Amino acid sequence: MFSTKITDSGNVRVVECAGRLDGSTATQLGDVLAQAIDPEHPFIVLDLDKVEYMSSAGLREIVAGFKQVRKFKGDVRLATASDRTVSVLDIVGLSPSVYPTVQAAIKSFKAEDN
Repeated sequence: MFSTKITDSGNVRVVECAGRLDGSTATQLGDVLAQAIDPEHPFIVLDLDKVEYMSSAGLREIVAGFKQVRKFKGDVRLATASDRTVSVLDIVGLSPSVYPTVQAAIKSFKAEDN
């Protein structure tokens, strides 16, 4: 089972993910990101704290999210990923985008504005 919860912090949209992100659930994340990303919310934080498992299918949806937000001159940050999830993100070079907390990820966008 996989679920998401969306909250906003200014122009940053936080997508909290929970459960297994695998071949049978990854499209759910893709659908949520497609709906969540828009010109008013071009900055996305994926809170991965409650993700128990991530397969390459989940990784593919995250990469697609990165591509989608760039259409609006935005970006994606990943927060609170487990060591196991970080090892999967390392495969495609996304681990530098992982922040220890959601707040740190949100603040990183604001730091870029200065």
